[in-house]
Amino acid sequence: VGLVQRVGGGIIVLFGCHLLGARRIPVSMRARRAGVVRGPAGRVGSVVVGIAFGAGWTPCVGPVLASVLLTAGTIGTQRRGSALLAVYALGLGIPFVVVAFGLASLLAHRGIERRLRGVELLTGALLIAVGLMLATGRFSLLSGFLAGFGQLVTLG
Repeated sequence: VGLVQRVGGGIIVLFGCHLLGARRIPVSMRARRAGVVRGPAGRVGSVVVGIAFGAGWTPCVGPVLASVLLTAGTIGTQRRGSALLAVYALGLGIPFVVVAFGLASLLAHRGIERRLRGVELLTGALLIAVGLMLATGRFSLLSGFLAGFGQLVTLG
């Protein structure tokens, strides 16, 4: 197992521990909020709100994206790394598109907050598992398993 894989795996495990709450990374816990009295004013206002939304979600997405980038950088080939990043982008983007079309009904459903911690815990556990696999040289087992589902995306 190479040094980059061991270090990358260790960082991914650290990010997983952060999401589980076992080891918080202080810089990722910062939040900045701006008060908005009314909705965005036209197209320019919508762009500004989108930029602010993206900046606000960076601490949430950052550990996972960093883990995906570390994995993509050590996965072997540019094609496999690009496929991994494409799957990540779809996984991140599709929920936003769904929410954009159903935002009013989603906001009306108050129970959504209860499920977010469960998603965070599951994501943290998955990051730890992937980080350990990467650090120990066992990531190829996961890659081989996922390649079996290659009808949609080929990682192998």
